[in-house]
Amino acid sequence: MAGKSVKLYKHKHPLAYLNVIPFLLVYSYLIYLYYITPIPITDIVNSNSTITVNTTAATELSSGDGSGEGVVDQGSLDINDTSVNNTTESGVAGKEDDIQVEFNLHIFLIALTVCLQAVSILFNYWSVNYRCYNTMTPVNDIQSATYAKVTPTSHKGAPQLCAINRDRSSSTSSPSASEQQVSIEFQKKKLVYNHEKKQFEKVKFNIPVNISEMVDSNVVRGYQTKQEIEIATMQYGRNRLDIPIPSFLSLYKEQAIAPFFVFQVFCVLLWCLEDYVVYCLFSLFMLLVFEATVVKSRISNLHSLRDMSTKPSYLIYVYRENQWIQINTTEILPGDLVSIGRGANEAQSTIPCDMILLSGGCVVNEAMLTGESTPHHKESLRDRQSSADMQQFDFKNDKIHILYGGTQIVQHTPSEKLSRISKSPDRGCLAYAVRTGFNTNQGRLMRTIWFSSERVTANNKESFLFILFLLMFAIAASVYLFNKGFEEKNRSKYKLLLNCIMVITSVVPPELPMELSLAVNNSLISLIRLGIYCTEPFRIPFAGKVDICCFDKTGTLTTDDLLLQGIASCPAKHHISPTSSTPAAAASSSSSTPTSKEAMNDIDLDLDDPNYLAKPENLDDTVQFILAGCHALVVIDNNLVGDPMETAGMKSIPWTCKGDKSVSNKKGVSVEVMHRFHFSSDLKRMGTICNVIYSSNFTQSTYAFVKGAPEIMKPFYNQDRLIDNYDESFKKYSRQGSRVLALGYKRLESGLNPSQLKSISRESVESNLEFAGFIIFDCPVKPDSKRSIEMLTQSSHKIVMITGDNSLTACHVAKQLNLMDPAKTTLILNGEQQKWISVDETISLDLEPQNAQHIAQLDKQYNLCLSGQSMGLVYDNSLFNSDLCLIRVFARVSPEQKQLILSNFKSNGHFTLMAGDGTNDVGALKQAHVGVAILNKGEFKPAPEMNIRQMMQQASHQAKMRKQNPAQAAQQAQEMAKKMQEEYEVKMVKLGDASIAAPFTSKSSAVLPITHIIRQGRCTLVTTFQMYKILALNSLITAYGLSVLYLQGVKLGDTQATISGMLIAFCFLFISTSKPLMSLAKKRPNPNLFSPYMMFSILLQFALHLSCLIFIVNQSHIREPNAKPDPDSPFSPNLLNSAVFLISNAMQVATFAVNYKGHPFMQSLFENKPLLYSLSFVWGLGLVLASEMIPDLNQFLELVPFPDSQFRFYMMMAIITDLVGAFIIEKVCSALFKN
Repeated sequence: MAGKSVKLYKHKHPLAYLNVIPFLLVYSYLIYLYYITPIPITDIVNSNSTITVNTTAATELSSGDGSGEGVVDQGSLDINDTSVNNTTESGVAGKEDDIQVEFNLHIFLIALTVCLQAVSILFNYWSVNYRCYNTMTPVNDIQSATYAKVTPTSHKGAPQLCAINRDRSSSTSSPSASEQQVSIEFQKKKLVYNHEKKQFEKVKFNIPVNISEMVDSNVVRGYQTKQEIEIATMQYGRNRLDIPIPSFLSLYKEQAIAPFFVFQVFCVLLWCLEDYVVYCLFSLFMLLVFEATVVKSRISNLHSLRDMSTKPSYLIYVYRENQWIQINTTEILPGDLVSIGRGANEAQSTIPCDMILLSGGCVVNEAMLTGESTPHHKESLRDRQSSADMQQFDFKNDKIHILYGGTQIVQHTPSEKLSRISKSPDRGCLAYAVRTGFNTNQGRLMRTIWFSSERVTANNKESFLFILFLLMFAIAASVYLFNKGFEEKNRSKYKLLLNCIMVITSVVPPELPMELSLAVNNSLISLIRLGIYCTEPFRIPFAGKVDICCFDKTGTLTTDDLLLQGIASCPAKHHISPTSSTPAAAASSSSSTPTSKEAMNDIDLDLDDPNYLAKPENLDDTVQFILAGCHALVVIDNNLVGDPMETAGMKSIPWTCKGDKSVSNKKGVSVEVMHRFHFSSDLKRMGTICNVIYSSNFTQSTYAFVKGAPEIMKPFYNQDRLIDNYDESFKKYSRQGSRVLALGYKRLESGLNPSQLKSISRESVESNLEFAGFIIFDCPVKPDSKRSIEMLTQSSHKIVMITGDNSLTACHVAKQLNLMDPAKTTLILNGEQQKWISVDETISLDLEPQNAQHIAQLDKQYNLCLSGQSMGLVYDNSLFNSDLCLIRVFARVSPEQKQLILSNFKSNGHFTLMAGDGTNDVGALKQAHVGVAILNKGEFKPAPEMNIRQMMQQASHQAKMRKQNPAQAAQQAQEMAKKMQEEYEVKMVKLGDASIAAPFTSKSSAVLPITHIIRQGRCTLVTTFQMYKILALNSLITAYGLSVLYLQGVKLGDTQATISGMLIAFCFLFISTSKPLMSLAKKRPNPNLFSPYMMFSILLQFALHLSCLIFIVNQSHIREPNAKPDPDSPFSPNLLNSAVFLISNAMQVATFAVNYKGHPFMQSLFENKPLLYSLSFVWGLGLVLASEMIPDLNQFLELVPFPDSQFRFYMMMAIITDLVGAFIIEKVCSALFKN
């Protein structure tokens, strides 16, 4: 199974789980230790008893008979002796401390074991691999297996443990009739076990490969028995796209056991044990609310997805058991013969599954899959069943015959009657169902939206290495803390171990996934406002790393509105006088149009002019026949729909298109298309067989019309009558940037019936053609193409054009757009001669396949262009493999070659972007890191964004309304809240907005959205990296604070910790909402988290923060040398705590302000007003507190008065120095490591 790995497992016995027996043994051992460890409580009791006894004896002796023997000297034992009492009390107290320490240590070890066991249980949910290792046993035999672990390819979803289903199958394809069908369901797709190959495979649909079999009613005749229907139903399932919607509570439970959420809650509990109750409650509340919003968003997205999938079912005719019957569309099975057509409403016009059109014709709107609103003409297999060159059906190349599920039938032509199958009652087209449910193209797109919607998370290699780097510092600090703390006998070992754990956990910021999710979500929202939809959000940061941008030419850089300039090099016999009437002569003759000598003499001067372009109306009917009959246009609601080039050609002649197969003029001549050989990107040509009918004399002639790329068409012409300057003629117009097609025709034998005409092979049609000239189209570039290309070039991107058009045309357009250096000569590699030849053919250089520097040397002097024909000379040469990116234009390349070019760029370490039209460029769009399907839907007007000022104005208006009309104010407030929620909520991409071809889809026909995607990508990438950097510095400072400062008694108050936590949370929120700049900077962001700049900047800033912190701590010790509060005691304000709180807040402000990247990738700090105001307020507040300007405020924040003015001065200078110093370090590092 390509792209997936599957391993078989069966359940272990529960006692064999790793989290059962080992932990039971640990619990037993700890309990055993608890009861056998001698706790000196007995000694304490004995001491008390002894004192009591002695005292009693003394009393008795003193009250005895007075004899000297019984009298005890009062001086020798004073019951009230304070020394005795103190000693005893201290002894008792010491023993009680021992008991408490011993008790806490046991409880701590048991609690730690419980936590570890809980984590080991949760790991079963977090990691499929661990769950398999812990609870499953690998097996090789499918019969003993109960589960299968499926691991998809990267970014195609997470690994999944799938239950194995076994069903009895009597399918003839099984090795034995009694063999069970073994299957699993992975990502809503059924995978069936192949007993011979011993592997799981996709469900195989019983589709005849040979086209003649598919249209043979003896082979394809639907299901004949109920048993066949039952077997097929079991094998393929129902034709539905089921999207289950879990309850809020079940989804919340799933979110609550996610690893980072558990870790966040664990960190909150640790701080709670340190008596930070308010801070912990605040943090926990924020976590729970955030997770609730995530769950709500997930449910909303699932509802949207289900709304897309649950189209209303309807009754449809299928041919079963030798008769037409009506069934629900959900009951269609692969292999059914279906009658499909345009229904009474939109629902009944929706194609229920993927089908192959066997008979009849359809015009289909595929906007739901491709995003393109232009309808496509679909032809039946019967129209090409006898074509010798296309006997094998290919799903990739024969899309002209495939009806895709979810698309709309705009119009249809009823099918013909087949030999053994009667016509359907509803007179629809006959189609063969091939794929149903999630196996359809619509199902594939929905699964992509559903399962590929990964966000940028901390779960990648660079993130783990970065956290590992920080972990080294934390472990060092934790070891230092443990060693120093253990030396102090009176220190609580429980508290010591608690703080060691807190130090280690501090390097894994629990808010990291939340912040990364916010950054990506904001980018998604911004892109949607610009009409750009993304089905794979994990690719957004890739857009920030892009260094090569590849563009298709036609429809992407140039417009689809082609202008027909005329016909060039048309043989003289086809010209008529411009002053004469349009060719009525041909209407009275079935032969080719003769031209009078007089008429020819009138235009001799024009024909001798090499630049002469004849208008179609000045040419005879033969040329007009080619334009009228060689096309695939259709008429929908009186509008001509189809390829822009064919539309321009049809509009240039005085003919009327009456349907997809009939064209006529006012003189009573009509052209009927009897058979089409559709245009193919690989063949670069198309042809038709047409009957030309003359109504004036009731005669008809049969022609073959062909058009295609000039260099491809040349061998098909009658070489004896081909013009001498054939190559020079079409190259001249190609050099001018025009699109050139060569026209050809030939007369066929008359009197053949439609079946005989359809049996004529393509080879026969395309042989010995008569040359009819070159049709020249002007293909203007889009208005914004040049500006967009210049923006991308100036922002340090390499621009490459990859097109199926002619090399000369492509080079001209590239020069127009400054994609090539205008000062350099352009060389095109000629594959046959193995020479680099200039566009004007004045320079010819040999290809040097043994010189590894050959292309690099040429690139310094010339612009290089490679055609599809010659691409193998460079692509297959290992010496040139890494230099393919130096080629500026790839022309006349097939869709497969486009994909190979992108694959080469990626394998050589480049980050690629591909922009195309989403039809011919599917492979390349999927291959690129960032694929963008540009839909030609005109201009898209971005949705206005509600800014802060608007929100404040609306809030002020609400306050006034509340006084005047409370009910209306409440309603408006509710509407405003809903609008704000929609404004900042990421909506799931809908079908029709996204193209199945690419992860990004632009609804605008302009090229400018490419720059928007890159701007958002750079902003997201920089935001992500600066979050890592800020969190790293905060983690390092926290690790120091929890270790060294903890030993010195530094401990923040609950209010102080809450304020610090709120500061960090709001600052991260404001960073994640940063907007990119409107222009692209020349500098590209650093694509790697591990870089010299990042490491030096973090370490140097940490050194500065540490120095300021140590300086303030030392100044506090100088002023209070004997003050060393007990870190295990409750918080009590003192000078050291107050000073550390102020400098710590200042360091946090400096960390955010200095490491906020801003220009040139996103808003500067001064443009990000919420962040600027927050940081300015907190930093200014720190100075106010340090200067003690408002004593009551200091008291509220649990700060003690400072001892002298010098200490206040030192505090303020440390705050200022920390900010300025960090700023200087950041600028110096940026300058030193700018490359």
